[in-house]
Amino acid sequence: MPLDLKTQLFISNFHVFINLKNNISPVNFSTTNKIDLQLEITRYIYTQLKRLNTNGSNILINCPTVFDGKDSIFKLILGLIAISDTMTNAFILINKITKEMNFSPTEVFVTCAEQVGKRRDYRSLQQLLQLIRENGYTDSKLHDDIIESCVRQSGSDVEQSREQDTLIQMIKNDDTRINVYIAVGKLRAAYLIAIRLGKEDKVRLIRDEATKRGQTADVTIKKKKT
Repeated sequence: MPLDLKTQLFISNFHVFINLKNNISPVNFSTTNKIDLQLEITRYIYTQLKRLNTNGSNILINCPTVFDGKDSIFKLILGLIAISDTMTNAFILINKITKEMNFSPTEVFVTCAEQVGKRRDYRSLQQLLQLIRENGYTDSKLHDDIIESCVRQSGSDVEQSREQDTLIQMIKNDDTRINVYIAVGKLRAAYLIAIRLGKEDKVRLIRDEATKRGQTADVTIKKKKT
């Protein structure tokens, strides 16, 4: 049975101070920065769990810290998303973790997008994209990868089809946008883009996919004359 998260947090703080003791002479600035960051994360988790009125034992199992291995730190990042009242609050800490641990922004934010996609929380994904831009992450591929990861994780979403479609339309790379439309079964949308852009390889791919899925009616539009 998982420990009460308050107990886990106490244990994590204990490990923080053990690390401080081990690095006290000479002072390791990287370690002290991690200690400050971990204490900030711990305080934040306490605040959010109090708001949720839960001990969080099923959200942050074993209470990972920034002193753990990479896999555990990513579990911490996903836990912060799960307990946060807003994406903004979660992002502030996630961005600090990314910089302090020298993680690849793509690796971190794509993982976050996958988590958001599982919940089909497209509004939070929009907020994540805005925060990423505002914090200087302007690479268009990162932008597209985030959307693609979210949408692929959410899969075909009939109930929020319009919201999902809005996200897909934000993808800047044409091939990626077509591929994502195919992945979620929106073959007609993919087909129209491929025809308009004259991408014969994509047209053939979509027709083959339509045949497999029994959606040939979606790809019977006549090709534009050139």
